[in-house]
Amino acid sequence: MRNKCCCLQKILCAMMAAFLLAASLTAFAQENGYTFTYRSGSYAAYDQQHATMPFPMTEIRLDGPAGEAVDGVRCSVQQIDGGEALVWDDQKGSVTWSFNVAEAGRYALAIDYYALPGVGNIPEYELCIDGEVPFIEAQQLQLTRLYQDAVTVFAQDNMGNDLRPSQEEVYTWQTSDLYDVNGYVNGSYLFALEAGEHTLTLTAIREPVAIASLCFHNAQEAPTYADYSAAHADMAQGADTITIEAEHALNKTSTQLYPISDRSDPMTSPSDPIAKKLNTIGGENWATADQSITWEFEVPADGMYNLTFRFRQNFLRGMLVYRNIQIDGETPFREMAQVEFPYGVPPARYAHRLPMYRRTQSSRRSNPDGGHPAHLPPSGHRTRTPSGYLIAWKP
Repeated sequence: MRNKCCCLQKILCAMMAAFLLAASLTAFAQENGYTFTYRSGSYAAYDQQHATMPFPMTEIRLDGPAGEAVDGVRCSVQQIDGGEALVWDDQKGSVTWSFNVAEAGRYALAIDYYALPGVGNIPEYELCIDGEVPFIEAQQLQLTRLYQDAVTVFAQDNMGNDLRPSQEEVYTWQTSDLYDVNGYVNGSYLFALEAGEHTLTLTAIREPVAIASLCFHNAQEAPTYADYSAAHADMAQGADTITIEAEHALNKTSTQLYPISDRSDPMTSPSDPIAKKLNTIGGENWATADQSITWEFEVPADGMYNLTFRFRQNFLRGMLVYRNIQIDGETPFREMAQVEFPYGVPPARYAHRLPMYRRTQSSRRSNPDGGHPAHLPPSGHRTRTPSGYLIAWKP
């Protein structure tokens, strides 16, 4: 996979410096026994308050159609794209689910949802546990929509210049943990639940959705690269070269992530000395923590493969930007959660070596046509990573 242009807007430079300073202060405090006092009601204060609670590995699943409408909100149970769901097209009111917690602890909350046609805004909801908003950020939680290029082959004008394709929404099921779309919280929101009976209430702010299920859960922590590499020590290095043109994405979470043209280096493909070619994606439009791009590819044979990017990051002068890399919806090892892309004016190659397996089945909803979806959401947290990894892939 080649991400050939990974830039941030210049206006974010001061913000990124603040993020890195905050991370440095947090590390200093932990190393020297100091504690921070967080703003009352914030997620940071909530997380600190429940820091001693465990992370149970049991799942608590709530069936979407079992939700009870409050105050006459218009909901119905329907079949949506092969799954039964609570269709909430009223864009107002609340829906409540009752559930039981067997083991007290902190849980992430995943929602299996289908964004319905609306006016094109991001679906937003307020969340309450047992009738109370657990932290301020839960007053405005967002679910993403997906978009794709309207065409797979770019149209051209009479001079041979590629024309930017329009973006169209992809209506499909998605499963996503609730998280901070502003990027201030690393990872998913964690909700503290005591053992016993509880209620979860979602209140609509805007845009319709269908909900198949909600699930409180905790995922296994990703291994370190050393452990990951040891687990695949018997796998041979892949002999094939798999090239993905970054401008041809499977989908993206913003209409602003459209193919763009870069003519600064003839090595960027496709290239033409006269005509404009759409040959990159991202740039200054890929600048916020809620944006991600997914590519799909096929692996012809099992093996360990290098993952190399051709990219340019020339907006944050002298600084690093970060991306979280997922293969088939999962971060393969810990170091891939915060991959750095250094500053440089000319395009550069950046290699990571990851294991990849031959795939025997396609995923149910996120990848109905088979192949590997490679997903790169941004991250604003700093972690130094080794210069190379091997990834195990199977077709």
